[in-house]
Amino acid sequence: MQLTTGTPDDARQMQSWAQPLGIEYLDGAIISYPVDIGKPQSIVLYSGPEDLFNRIKPLLLAFGDNAMFVGKEIGNASAQDMVILAFVMGTMFQLAPGIRRLRSGESARRRFHAVYQKPYAGPRGRSLRSHHNDSREGLRQYAGDPGRLGCMSQRAEEVVR
Repeated sequence: MQLTTGTPDDARQMQSWAQPLGIEYLDGAIISYPVDIGKPQSIVLYSGPEDLFNRIKPLLLAFGDNAMFVGKEIGNASAQDMVILAFVMGTMFQLAPGIRRLRSGESARRRFHAVYQKPYAGPRGRSLRSHHNDSREGLRQYAGDPGRLGCMSQRAEEVVR
């Protein structure tokens, strides 16, 4: 099983290496923040042989309650991870100019703050602020500090690959 970030081609290469050796291979993509691993809300995507996924699912649930099989094509988990990363990066890169526009007036800032505090239709009906705080806490507890621009640059390169 491989859970580090990679591309669908990386997953196929690993499978090509494993098969001749008689190794059953499952590829995965961790979607959650590191602080959430092992908690019920953690999401990990898996692709490859469905029978292998089903046999080891009790082990996979140790990472969190959302062990999701996303298809027999070995690159599916990585492909879906890349889509999610592209969405998140696009959102992050659009936030900076948006905040800059908000700085132009007190009224706009107060209105945004009100929206930021309200529950939204996301996971567990939480506010954008509570989601943001959880994300920041997750980043602080992760020794690799994935919030740095350098890390985002590396992830962007993987999306482009």
